[in-house]
Amino acid sequence: MSKKMKIRQRVYFFLWIGLLVFGTGCTELSEVRKENQVLTEKSSQLQQEREGQVKQYQLKEKPSPVKTTANGVCKEASSHEVGKHISWTLRPIVSNRISLVIYEDGHKEDYPDTQELPDIGEEVQTVDMVLQDEKLVNKVVSRHVSKIVTWQERREKMKDVCRNCHNEVHINNSYKQFDNLVLLYNEKFAKP
Repeated sequence: MSKKMKIRQRVYFFLWIGLLVFGTGCTELSEVRKENQVLTEKSSQLQQEREGQVKQYQLKEKPSPVKTTANGVCKEASSHEVGKHISWTLRPIVSNRISLVIYEDGHKEDYPDTQELPDIGEEVQTVDMVLQDEKLVNKVVSRHVSKIVTWQERREKMKDVCRNCHNEVHINNSYKQFDNLVLLYNEKFAKP
């Protein structure tokens, strides 16, 4: 392996660790880059073989987790709303599991596990940003809860996507490892 390839691998590794730990969320990004790198290497190898009148191959691109999630390859219909599968929010200092509350008017809101979920049919006061006199102001809006998707249900939807390519042991181990990483980060760095 060339020195350039080793450096590239290290950069991708640290990028992946940074994404995983600091929570921009897309650990799949590194997988896409790795797959693109493999595809680039294979296509250049095929080009060399073609020039030498060697056998030609049909290069097929395999699906990545990002493509599988965005294209809705699982039981439910296609949707580019990737956030509906996320069971953790990594944006705040202390990460929380999040449930989705959907209101009758179609408005959606994430509830962290530290906040009590409302009941279906309950009236909830929400805050919307509204434009008044060319300024954004907060407006309190009453909404009725029509559906609640818990973080466990969101995770199960994501596991449905994962099952297209991976077995149950791989999926559960990946989630266990990620959950332990988030909890360790919360206890060691975020809370103190």
